[in-house]
Amino acid sequence: MNKIDCVTLDNGLRVYFYLDKKRHSTLFNYITLFGGSTLDFSIDGDEHHIQEGIAHILEHYVFECNNLGNISTILKKKDIFPNATTSSNHTSYFFDAIKDVEFGIETILKAVNDVDFDENKLRKIKEPIVQEIRGRKSNPFYQLNIDLYDNLFNVIKYRNVGGDISDVDKTSINDLKLCYDSFYQASNQIIIVAGNFDKERILKLIKDFYKDKETSNHELIKLKLDENIKVKNDYSIIKHPNINYVEFAFKIDISNLSPKELVNLDFYLGEFADSFFGVVSPLYKKLVEKEIISGAISFHDWILHNFLIIRVGAYTDKHKEFEDEILSCIKNLNCFNEELFDLNMKQNILNIILRAETIGNTIYPFIDNLVSFNYPYIDTVNDIKKLNFDEFCNIIKSLDFSNYTIVEMIKD
Repeated sequence: MNKIDCVTLDNGLRVYFYLDKKRHSTLFNYITLFGGSTLDFSIDGDEHHIQEGIAHILEHYVFECNNLGNISTILKKKDIFPNATTSSNHTSYFFDAIKDVEFGIETILKAVNDVDFDENKLRKIKEPIVQEIRGRKSNPFYQLNIDLYDNLFNVIKYRNVGGDISDVDKTSINDLKLCYDSFYQASNQIIIVAGNFDKERILKLIKDFYKDKETSNHELIKLKLDENIKVKNDYSIIKHPNINYVEFAFKIDISNLSPKELVNLDFYLGEFADSFFGVVSPLYKKLVEKEIISGAISFHDWILHNFLIIRVGAYTDKHKEFEDEILSCIKNLNCFNEELFDLNMKQNILNIILRAETIGNTIYPFIDNLVSFNYPYIDTVNDIKKLNFDEFCNIIKSLDFSNYTIVEMIKD
């Protein structure tokens, strides 16, 4: 595994280089630490509480309406196919190219940092975003997702990256400019360059770009909300013409964990999902034998602010039986399987070895560690070997599963 070098510019921008001359291409990723869940912040001492969806709208606006023109249109002429995406905690502008890499980097830097805010352009950007939201709303689990997070949180307003149609409608050009000026400053941004490239040339290109650019020195603080560990509502029902489904969402305080502990927890949660809810788990076999479920048990986990959210659900028309079995499993925590743990660790080691086959598979786990856990390192085989079954058991047992909500989707 090659080393990742970090250079921090005078303006606070962090540039990470992962050099691998065996590659044919170079991946460039320009990240702003502003995502869908960043709704409460202060800039230069003034507090702001924005609606959902602004980070996503701003991503589209910057990509398509900067003063150079549509980034995709510009770079496709050089056979470079860029893209942009917004997650809950960051926005990325990126490409993977074999040639004209420096042209691609310079184009994205210039475009993202030269944006004119115009109400007519915003109106055009909103139209496809609204259609996208309408499409999502036709999914029956869209409302279930909203209900889960309405039940979980007392103060935190975040529900999804895109927001609702009403959020998009009321977003003004001044809202976009406020967020752009606040978050799109170098000290809140990261650049990752990975693959086959000339490090000195690209570092010089980046330094030269910022050399004559006026540095923003706004004091940005992402506000920490006083969110109660207790869920707001412990139960709700959605009626649907065709679906019977139940989902739990457990709300767990992880504010005391270090970045490295969070990375380890991320691995251990995969083991937890397999051992307790996977197709080889005692619970799954029991639920199938009792004809409580006929399909898989879904398991999802992610982190929002200082909370780990674990979601467990299944299609079932025996809601009470399913809920009782899940709660019994969580209460007793007696499905730890050392043989399965060892098997999965071997698979994780193999996955890390196979990551080396593509530059994206190598570098995106690093980006996830960096952005999600503030842990600027790539997971290695040695990191996996340090994980052990006893620690896995102890960490899962240390999690407090007592705060949860249930949403039932009932066939009407």
